[in-house]
Amino acid sequence: MPELPEVETIARGLNNHLVNKQIVALDIRCSKIINGDEESFRRIICGLRIKRIYRYGKYLFLVLSTEVVVSIHLRMSGQLFLNGYEAIPAKHTHLDFYFKNYNKKLSYRDIRKFGRLEIISKGDISRYIRTKKLGPDALEIDSVSLSTALKSSKRPLKALLLDQSLLAGLGNIYVDEALFLAGILPFTSGNKLTGSQMEILLNAISEVLQQAIKNRGTTLSDFIDVHGKQGSNQFFMDGALY
Repeated sequence: MPELPEVETIARGLNNHLVNKQIVALDIRCSKIINGDEESFRRIICGLRIKRIYRYGKYLFLVLSTEVVVSIHLRMSGQLFLNGYEAIPAKHTHLDFYFKNYNKKLSYRDIRKFGRLEIISKGDISRYIRTKKLGPDALEIDSVSLSTALKSSKRPLKALLLDQSLLAGLGNIYVDEALFLAGILPFTSGNKLTGSQMEILLNAISEVLQQAIKNRGTTLSDFIDVHGKQGSNQFFMDGALY
């Protein structure tokens, strides 16, 4: 599953290419990936321009003109990449965005069809994040918020760090890496952490995530960036063999 660094890599790549591009057509081949009515989805976003793309946790937000936002969650195997305008869709490509005066299209491919796209309004993003029960973003959390999330629980630390309602964006890969770097056993209870361990863990989470973003994500199976290239962070990981 794409985790925070992979989604951040995609967001940065799309920002470099699609800001101010106008969506002129959609080719939807699988309505299952759209939350809501397919025709309404098409009608609402066609003609709008992409103003900004950013990430929260593992969610990607395409902010369009007229305050419309497309929320995208890649789930287990979703891929977003730029493709030649007239390229034949690869197998399992369920959606293509076409743009005015641009020779590439944005393709969404998903073998398992678990990923979802959904329209929300810009003013509802905070409410949407609360509705999804997402905690603070793992790249933005501070020591006070991390301590609040972990210290009140007897649950194992790994389970706590994987809980998206406490800390949004981490999955197995980066939890294992952060705990290894911090020198803390994954089955340690959250309420057993000392203040110094909390600081060490916070720094380890930040370091692991920043390294993965620098290396354009980790590719163990499905992840590719917007240019169809694999990430390279798997060659720099220390905590476990995947």
